[in-house]
Amino acid sequence: MDTETKVTFKDSGQAFDEAIESGRLSDDRGSNKYAGEFMYMGTQNGVDMFKHTMTRRYLPQESEREQLTEQMAVKLAAMSDMELIDLVLELTVEIVGLKETIAGYESK
Repeated sequence: MDTETKVTFKDSGQAFDEAIESGRLSDDRGSNKYAGEFMYMGTQNGVDMFKHTMTRRYLPQESEREQLTEQMAVKLAAMSDMELIDLVLELTVEIVGLKETIAGYESK
């Protein structure tokens, strides 16, 4: 196995504590990065990997987040007011749907 992609494991409590301390995750239940909604998946290339329990998406690393932020800024700057309003409405519907799904799981 290539050492560049080897996954190692540490104590998951330590991984979560470090992620909260660094700001990658949060201990605030209202945050979209709430640690209670993530699973520790191991450490790869020195980066602790976390996967969201509902969406199964990995928490982005800082370099990925910076790239995505830059790409989104360029796309948003090119949008008309109506396109921005449509986007906000679509995102609102998605957020409401996710919150309802999460609430359904929490009530079980």
